[in-house]
Amino acid sequence: MVFNRTSFVSTVVAIGAFVLMVQGCSKPASERSPALFTDALGRSVIIPDSVRRIVSLAPSATETLFAAGAGGKLVGVTTSDDYPREIDAVPRVTAFPAVDYERIVSLQPDLILTSSDVNGPDIGDRMSEFAVPVFYLGSENLENIFDNVRVVGTLTGTASQAETQARLLAQSVVQIGTMTSSNTPGATPKVLVLIGIDELYSFGHGSYVHEMIRYAGGRSITEDIPMAAPVLSEEFVLAQQPDVVVVAMGPDFSMDDLIDSHPSWTELPAVANDRVYSIDPDLILRPGPRVVDGVLFLATWISPEMMSGADTE
Repeated sequence: MVFNRTSFVSTVVAIGAFVLMVQGCSKPASERSPALFTDALGRSVIIPDSVRRIVSLAPSATETLFAAGAGGKLVGVTTSDDYPREIDAVPRVTAFPAVDYERIVSLQPDLILTSSDVNGPDIGDRMSEFAVPVFYLGSENLENIFDNVRVVGTLTGTASQAETQARLLAQSVVQIGTMTSSNTPGATPKVLVLIGIDELYSFGHGSYVHEMIRYAGGRSITEDIPMAAPVLSEEFVLAQQPDVVVVAMGPDFSMDDLIDSHPSWTELPAVANDRVYSIDPDLILRPGPRVVDGVLFLATWISPEMMSGADTE
């Protein structure tokens, strides 16, 4: 089954998740004095009292800014950014494979926001030469991802709205978890999430993706692998016998291609029972507010009996 994004009229949590991403132009509730903050890399960063011009160097940071109500402050986003639609008119900055520092400086930002998953400390070091603070967001777990909304709200003067949105995100995930909690431990579906089908990249120990799977009512078969992005072997997958396979390829996924690449997978319960799905990779790979939508999709596939109100056809 290929991912097809639709509205979830009967599922309240989806409504809350989508609302978060369109409220990015609120005026700051108040200004504060310059303050020292610690970012995800453990760096001490002085943030000016009034942040008015922001460059985002990570799509997840951009989406977090909008959830926090500060999207209207953006003066630059990366060439990889594609959500929400409000960024269409925002100037673009090349951030990969090399950062265009000259372009960033020309946009005169008073804050650069990025993700520790995307950029290393070299950007912060380089921009310190221009006295522009760089703040890194982390993604250790879902709580961290939702708390990023609060942090960004504090940095940008939209703390009240950011707190409301962060709370809604957390409540939405908890509600999904409540709906899927009927799965008994012995009957919990074993789930494999893949980033591609040629090289079997997945998620190892410490990834928030395993938490997404747990809220959706499943158990990740790769959660104990002691590396961040393991490449799985055919033998590992066959031994684990996943009940559900989710491929983060969106509409590019083809079941025929999967079987051509891995013919022995016809023995897997997920394949035999037609429980192989494809999801928009941005709902899994971007540690931002839309992970809630990702949890919802996972839940409708992993726990369909408990999520019958969520229409994904």
